[in-house]
Order: sequence, then structure tokens, then C-alpha cells
Amino acid sequence: MEKLVRGFVFLGLLVFFSCKKEMDTIPPFISIESPTEFAVIGVKDGVNVAGSVTDDKNIQYVSIQLFSYSTKTNSGQIKNFYPTDNNFSFRYFFNINDTLLESGDYYFKVEASDGENVIAAFRDVKLQGINRRRISVIVAIGDNNSTEFHSIDENFNSTNFWSISRGCKEYVLNSYDQHLWFAPINSNELTCFQLNENQIILQKNVNVLGLSNPFIDLVYLNRNVYLSTRSGELREYRYNLSDRLFYNASANRFVEKIIPSSEELIISDVLANSNQSSRILKALFLNSGAQKSSTNLNLNPLGINRAVASEKRLIVSDSSNFYTYFYRPNDGNLNRVYIKANYSFSDAIAINDYEFILISKNQVATFNSQTNFFRLIDSGLINAVAAFDDINREVWLGSGSILQVYNYDNLNLLRTITFSSEIKGIAMRYNR
Repeated sequence: MEKLVRGFVFLGLLVFFSCKKEMDTIPPFISIESPTEFAVIGVKDGVNVAGSVTDDKNIQYVSIQLFSYSTKTNSGQIKNFYPTDNNFSFRYFFNINDTLLESGDYYFKVEASDGENVIAAFRDVKLQGINRRRISVIVAIGDNNSTEFHSIDENFNSTNFWSISRGCKEYVLNSYDQHLWFAPINSNELTCFQLNENQIILQKNVNVLGLSNPFIDLVYLNRNVYLSTRSGELREYRYNLSDRLFYNASANRFVEKIIPSSEELIISDVLANSNQSSRILKALFLNSGAQKSSTNLNLNPLGINRAVASEKRLIVSDSSNFYTYFYRPNDGNLNRVYIKANYSFSDAIAINDYEFILISKNQVATFNSQTNFFRLIDSGLINAVAAFDDINREVWLGSGSILQVYNYDNLNLLRTITFSSEIKGIAMRYNR
């Protein structure tokens, strides 16, 4: 009987070991034939990525991506193959359509897996980006009941390309997708106008709980547009015209100011019908809208510098002075480092890592937050608006119906254009 039991045990172990899956320790082999090493490829062009993958058993997938050495990010597209054999040849025409890709060193990554092993091969290439240039300057003129949009070309000729029977509260331009977003006065209808097609592609009634003059602020960042309303909502409108609720203020509060930053969205959350002493400065994650930090600030935040750093320079103002604060969005820490007495502003445009254009109703200035160098461009203005052309280094300044163009470096006046009604906004239109 004992011999019989031992026999059954031996047979069971034999079956167990014979059924155990053998580990695959040999990864696929990848050979890249095209493009050649350090091939030069132009944006808006493409290249054949070709090669082969072999494995001793089977190939589960093969993928192709293009990465930048400088940013460590991919170009936004990926091509996947799912072979059914252990020998696979691939040839794929990889279109490079992202016009925002900069010139520089890139690499193709070809990845393959047999289900247990993953391996990758690489091919270095050089990408020739499209030079960024200004197509035109978009100027909005009008009153509380109507708005005309004019395009000013390189010869300073003005053409009225779109008119709408609503006053202009805010508008922004997305040059990447050539979208002009328009938020009117006394209406809840948000409009997106496609500049290349010269037509409206979206008109959307925003839920504002029946409030009059509901729109507060509208900004552009990374192909997305952010709109705050008196209902307390801050919504994100994407380049594909979809939208989502990005942030919702608590009861009786709303987002008074939206400040785009390179790594987060900065907002000023205030109590409705208050003297703004209840203002809270918040930093929100760009991917989710979740709160990163929160701090009380009883001043009006204007803008934040572009430099990528854990501590940024925040420009704020009250009714008499403006200030520079060191600000850490990660924890909300604020530390005042500079005050400019007797100059008060309502808005700021960050034009590089440390410099700003400061705007109030009656004056416009430049300010370097690193050196505290301050220059007054003009004063005695009427409902001033301004924009900066970073390619030609020009400041475009609107006062009443007069548009003036200044050289940023020496503040020389370059051009004056007169319109038929008050200038409500100025935006630069680029080719990408």
C-alpha cells in the first residue's frame, strides 16, 4: 500500500512540473532600417519609419513614437501594430503635423513585446520646425451693443472680417487652432470663430443661473480656454470644442481673476458683493483643476512671471500702489519684496521670464520684476488695452479709438491708427 501511495505522489509531481509554464527570457530583436541616423525632417512633412521585429516565440505588439531630447515628451501620436507571427516587418509613414514642435534633436522609439519581455530600439533624427511669425493683429472695436473685429496686416491695413451684435466683455485668440473665443456683455452665449474658415464653429449657452452680465474673465493657455462666470463656475473649453467644469467656487463666491502660469492655473476667488477683503489666491493643477494651494490675499493679483521655478514673482496691486511678491504655488507662501508707490494697475501681461506690461485705465508701463526697472509707456489714456508681439518686440496700445504701436526696447512710437469707435481689445495672431 505504501508503494502505491508513493507512486501516486511521484505521478502528481511529474504532472505538476510538466504543466508548469516555461519562462520566456529571450526578448524580441528590433532592427530599424529607416530613417537613417540623424536624418533631417521638417515639421508638416513626414518620414517612413521601417524595420523588422523577430522573436523566438511570438510578438504581442510593436509601437512607434517620436520624442524630444530637450523636453522628454512625445510628439502626441503613437502607431501600434499587433502582429500574429514571430517575424514582423513594419513600414509606417509618420506624419509630423504638430506645428508647435521646435527645431532640435529628437528620436524615434520602436518598442516591442512578446508578452513577457519588452525591449526598445532608437533612431536619432533632427527636426526642422516652422518659424513662428505674426499673421496679423486682431483688434476689437465697438460699444456695449455691438463689436467689430478688424485684422491688421503687416502693412498696417485694416479689414473688418466679423461683426456681432453684442458688446465685448472678453476675447482671446488660440493661434495654434486659429480659434477666436468671444465672451459678450449681458449674454450667456460663448462664441468660437474659426479664423481660417472665417465662420462661427461654436455658439454655446453657458449655464449662469439666470444672472445678468454673467461672464467675468476669459484666458487662453495651452490650446485651452478658461471662462469664469458669476455663477461660481470656472469652465475649461478645449481645442476640440469640448468642455468640462474645471473649478466651482463655494456658495456666494466666484472666480474674479484667472492668471495662466506655465505649471498651474492661478485664480482669485472672491465673495460676491463684498469689498474684496475676502479674496483667496488659489493654485490649481492644470490636469484636474484640483487645488494645489490656497492663501488669503487682500490685494488684486495681476500676473505671474513665466519662469519655471518653485518660487515665482507675482504682481499685485491696490488702489494706490503695486507690489512684487515671491509666491510659491505649491504651498501658497507669499513674501513681499518690492513696492512701487503711486502707481496702480488692473492687469499685467507676462512677456518673458521676468518682464511685464502693466495696464490700468489711464496708463501703461513696462516692469522688470528681477531688476525693478520701471518705464511708463504712456499716460492720460482712455480705457487702455494692450498686447505684446514677442516676435517683433512691439507693444500695441489702444486708448479710446486710437491704436498706437511702440518698439518695446526703446519705446519709440512706430505707428498710429484711428478707428471709428472705442478699442475693446487687441490680440496677436501667429501662424502657430
